Amino acid sequence: TGSAVEFDGEDDFVECPAHAGMDVQCPEKAMSLSLWLWVKDYRDAVLVCKEQYPRHEYPRGYRLMLKADGALRFTIHTETGDAFAESPNKVPLRQWFHAAAIRTEDNRLIVYANGKSGDTVHSPGAFRVAQTAGGAPSSLYLGADTGVRCFFAGKIDEFLLFNRELNPEEITIIAQSVGQRRLSQ
Repeated sequence: TGSAVEFDGEDDFVECPAHAGMDVQCPEKAMSLSLWLWVKDYRDAVLVCKEQYPRHEYPRGYRLMLKADGALRFTIHTETGDAFAESPNKVPLRQWFHAAAIRTEDNRLIVYANGKSGDTVHSPGAFRVAQTAGGAPSSLYLGADTGVRCFFAGKIDEFLLFNRELNPEEITIIAQSVGQRRLSQ
């Protein structure tokens, strides 16, 4: 807190190289993302992505993005297409807010914006995560789609990644504890 990463929306991004012992690929079961955002403007922009596009195979991985209409979208690549969920409302501009994206044990996708959940899951059929036959794990990117497009204009702080499902109470605790520290500075 107090040292957020700022992105200019033109060419800034952060690449976190894959690490075999600490990597959260798109798991067969649950996962969660939590972060604080300050959005400069609405545009199609990637906030977090960890994706691979192998030749002759299904894409795999996940992304959290800000859409041009102001909604947050969490997408996971499946063997039958993309499954995604969106926030229920536009996110606020030019003020800090907490966002979280969850893949539950029972394959629901949920996006939270300031504690309000959107539980709309759009899945083109069976929900089975696309797996690849091999290859190296991909890097995780903040602020852009693999560092080449969909650049984010704003700030990201307190990014957390879990290989399990956070429940609504845990999301509230994370948001409130960081929010209180943020307000006291």
